[in-house]
Amino acid sequence: MTRTADRSRSRRWVDRAVALIEADARRSADTHLLRYPLPSWSADADVQLYLKDETTHITGSLKHRLARSLFLYALCNGLITEDTATVVEVHAHDRIGALYRVARVFAEFDLDVRTAKIQTLGEVIVDAFYVTHADGSLIDDRDLREELERSLLHAAG
Repeated sequence: MTRTADRSRSRRWVDRAVALIEADARRSADTHLLRYPLPSWSADADVQLYLKDETTHITGSLKHRLARSLFLYALCNGLITEDTATVVEVHAHDRIGALYRVARVFAEFDLDVRTAKIQTLGEVIVDAFYVTHADGSLIDDRDLREELERSLLHAAG
């Protein structure tokens, strides 16, 4: 299927969204490697163990870089506009039925999934859903968004 982007709309909103995503990426520094002490029985081995500490700059992690690239792709190709949909990003451990449970939450809230980008990185899912109310309107009610977030956390957990 060939898709043509609508270039007649103002790019101001898209330019601002891309700028915000790029600013977030610039704030992310490399994550630190921490040397992990090995037990005394391994003293004769010429091995050092390092762990990557992503708690200091979580937006520099692989899953966050992938999510950023998915959003940039969708923005630049007209899949997301300021009135297209509400974007819901889900990061969770991959397990049988994870996508079903997330999709069921959208159905329970009577939301339409307009577009979905589904990715699995090892044992982690990094999914982006573009959702609207059944009438096509955005999810702009704060209480509803908070309730949706709680339900999605429970479903993905």
